[in-house]
Amino acid sequence: ALLAVLLPGQLLVRWTIRGERLEARALIQMVAFAGFLVLVLPAAAIDGSGAGWRHPLTRPAWQLAIIVQLLACPAVLGLTAVQEFVTRGRGTPVPFDPPQRLVTSGIYAYVRSPMQLSAMLLLCALAVVLANGWIAAAAVGAHVYAAGIASLDEEEDLRGRFGDAWLRYRSRVP
Repeated sequence: ALLAVLLPGQLLVRWTIRGERLEARALIQMVAFAGFLVLVLPAAAIDGSGAGWRHPLTRPAWQLAIIVQLLACPAVLGLTAVQEFVTRGRGTPVPFDPPQRLVTSGIYAYVRSPMQLSAMLLLCALAVVLANGWIAAAAVGAHVYAAGIASLDEEEDLRGRFGDAWLRYRSRVP
């Protein structure tokens, strides 16, 4: 387990410093964040709240199909946002490795922060699927973070890096 964490971490650091393997860097970041969001955070919420949970594979096939589709919708939103960052912006979602160009295409033509929206919607869906109020609270916390702390930091950074182009984009896209 230690090797499974350390090796990707070491590769990520080396590739980021050298500016190499952009797609692989984004993939490692995406897998790490998704694992945290979909596995670690719900497990901590369930364990910390003392609530029991039902193993998903014990549900009937029709319920599993609905659950997978419910979780896939916001997940695809986040995946396409990362894809736009990599292909159009030539960067990753992590602040120390940001896109070099302002991304306004794809999902970014409609939503300014699709990755944050994706995370919040995934947590909402998981809260429903797992019937856990603490996961719902994490979704609210994700929204508060995105709308408050993250937006203030990102606003300053994006205005500094992209100037008027950012201001025009921001005025057009919610």
